[in-house]
Amino acid sequence: MTPKPNPHVLKINRAPQGMEGRNANICLDRNERYTPFDESIFNRMVSRLTPHDFCSYPDTSPLLHALAKTNKIDRDCIYLTNGSDSALRLLFQAYAQKDRELVCRNPTYAMTSIYGEIANAKVRSIEYDENRKVSLATLLEALENDPTMMVLANPDQPTGATIEEDDLLALCKATNEKGVLLVIDEAYYPFHPLSAANYIHQFDNLAVTRTFSKWGGLAGLRLGYLLSNPQIINTVQKVRGSHEVNSVAAKMAQYILEHPEVTDEYVSTIEASRAKLREFAQSRNLGFPSCPANFQLVEFESQDQAIAAANALEEENILVRSGFKETSVAKCIRITLDTEDIIGKLIDILVRFLTKHQPMH
Repeated sequence: MTPKPNPHVLKINRAPQGMEGRNANICLDRNERYTPFDESIFNRMVSRLTPHDFCSYPDTSPLLHALAKTNKIDRDCIYLTNGSDSALRLLFQAYAQKDRELVCRNPTYAMTSIYGEIANAKVRSIEYDENRKVSLATLLEALENDPTMMVLANPDQPTGATIEEDDLLALCKATNEKGVLLVIDEAYYPFHPLSAANYIHQFDNLAVTRTFSKWGGLAGLRLGYLLSNPQIINTVQKVRGSHEVNSVAAKMAQYILEHPEVTDEYVSTIEASRAKLREFAQSRNLGFPSCPANFQLVEFESQDQAIAAANALEEENILVRSGFKETSVAKCIRITLDTEDIIGKLIDILVRFLTKHQPMH
């Protein structure tokens, strides 16, 4: 007889990851670093590895020391995770409750609502408006239903929306007064330099998640971390797996922290390609919302045109995201930024597409 899973799990819809064959394309659809590290940098990174790293369980204390130094925070306020989504998962396991509300915005990082559904919580997704905004008043109003958690990405994706510092402080105060766990997902830090980590000692209900996948360029190694007060860190450790962070990831992340010139160059590359893309978008009267991250939205006249543009790019082996169902981003394609050469190729294809489908204004 076939065993029966939990009924609420059967209701969860998950799309397959579909990674096979991606290497044949220029992949600008997952907000990962597409152009690899320079060979000389990569050789210096892997020179840190030893045979011991592959046969023994990892000692991640050197990375914890490096993170504490970089973030100017105590080690007992940091917890390493297998990607920042693992940090979210642990927080949900420890704090989400069956049939209690969990507040987030929509669209946002897909795993936020999925982890809520796995916990059998009531996921309350607040929709962005057409200008990709959710007001502070709307978020504060959501607290009246006594949720256990509020999970907000800053900046968010795919919208690129950010939370202003005054609003962030207001949310910290309001959730703290009600005993609601406030999770700020900072996957795109430090592209957007404002961080809630500055307030973790002021508000004992605040947790911040980060990753090395975006700014650090280490998506393939799956490494993230949680910043919070020791009480929340200790609670999260009760539901941890065993040795979830591997030695290779820890050593590569430590190299990245100790060599800020590597990520500084990457950030400069991203901003140069954004400027190039902005110039093109403005010349064709396309929308170009603020996206302080390693991706950029470009807004077309209609959803159909956005999807057609993405298809034109895919025909030339460049992958971007499109086909968003939500009104706030329905007319957009989301482009992971890379070198100016790569973005130049993308622009050339879009110019040809628009010449066919959109006369010059």
